[in-house]
Amino acid sequence: MSVGRSIATPASLVVSVNDELRRRGYIERKRTGLLRERYQTTGG
Repeated sequence: MSVGRSIATPASLVVSVNDELRRRGYIERKRTGLLRERYQTTGG
């Protein structure tokens, strides 16, 4: 059982890390999109 647990823990960790990265990438994309819109409206 301990072996199965040690294998399952890193797997769930990897999943959570992937989710975090995906969320961050989504937020960064949103931010850059907003910045681009601002640049277009103010400087365009």
